[in-house]
Amino acid sequence: MRAFFYLATVLLSLFISACGGDYKYSNTVTPADRPTVTLILSQTRTIPIAVKGSDGQYHLVYELELRNVTQGSAVIEQVEVLDPEQDSVLASFSGQQIMDRLQLGGGGLPSTSLGLAQFAVMYLHLTFTDNNTVPLTLQHRIRAALEVPAPPEFALSLSEVSAVRLAPVAVLGPPMRGKNYIAADGCCKATRHIRALLPINGNQWLAQRYAIDWEQLDDQNRLFVGDAANVNSYHIYGNDVLAVADATVSVAVDGYPDQVPGGLPRGLDVADADGNHIILDLGNGLYVLYAHLQPGSIAVKNDDAVKRGQVIGRVGNSGNTTAPHLHLHVMDSPSGLIAEGLPYVFDNYRITGINLAGTEDFDNAELTGVPATITRIDPPTQHSNELPLDLTVVDWLNE
Repeated sequence: MRAFFYLATVLLSLFISACGGDYKYSNTVTPADRPTVTLILSQTRTIPIAVKGSDGQYHLVYELELRNVTQGSAVIEQVEVLDPEQDSVLASFSGQQIMDRLQLGGGGLPSTSLGLAQFAVMYLHLTFTDNNTVPLTLQHRIRAALEVPAPPEFALSLSEVSAVRLAPVAVLGPPMRGKNYIAADGCCKATRHIRALLPINGNQWLAQRYAIDWEQLDDQNRLFVGDAANVNSYHIYGNDVLAVADATVSVAVDGYPDQVPGGLPRGLDVADADGNHIILDLGNGLYVLYAHLQPGSIAVKNDDAVKRGQVIGRVGNSGNTTAPHLHLHVMDSPSGLIAEGLPYVFDNYRITGINLAGTEDFDNAELTGVPATITRIDPPTQHSNELPLDLTVVDWLNE
């Protein structure tokens, strides 16, 4: 107990001296095993896992927690991502680049400034040309301007080394049949899923890190034709939903009504967000969620064994949703929310187009029924064991 009290007293004296005393410090490099004061604490929330995207590149998506332990505010001026084994800088962020990625509390306002004892989450996405260039470890160097005067080296913080996983990810079969499915709010630039960090049951969870909202276009690139408030106007509504692998049903929930399209329902409890849904146990600690299914369509029950390609439900609009779609993601526990989202790939599909105009254009198409701006790819590209990236248009190649 005395040792901890002594250490705290020493640190306090450093702050007092830094604020106006005659504290002297050395500019020499500090050995790695020597204790050093770290005023901006940082750590990765989970172990990043590399996944191959439909662009042929390998993607790392993860979150960096930053905590200000000074007695005043701290402005984050630079965040660098390092490969400590290669002694190289993989990425560097400053100014608006930090503002675009850093959110107070993980889901609050964007900011570059952390107040007294405040924390924030920085959402990071790195790409690599192939799996051989994906680093085995990551480290982060944070430079901050401190409100409380301190020696210059105190403004520079280095995180502990974090591992990177290159293990194989879940390989899924087609979740539906047919063509012209668009991957809305997918990896890795869209933010609705990738930043859906939720405080639940005493912890924060990001189950939707790699989630995709699948919708379907017609030949004129429209998501629906007719009354926007009628679920039957949407091309995807009622489509069969298929088991993506031989699996066991962990959860099967039915009984929620379809919502009226056009806006999110009000007053919906977070526990009801997935609406009618199915969770399949893929084995090895992997689970896949199908959410917002049509009421009365759930064709399986808990503990059922299902085969790949088996019809297990139909696309609906139940739960927390603005329009009929199939929400799908992979996670590490049998809960759609109390879990960490994991990357996955589909084993056989082709890409026939992409919405280069972005999320705003897609949202307008979903709201109004006007055609989405799709750049067609001719000839279509074949893809195997890759994750379809945001706003790509996919044809499923069912067996």
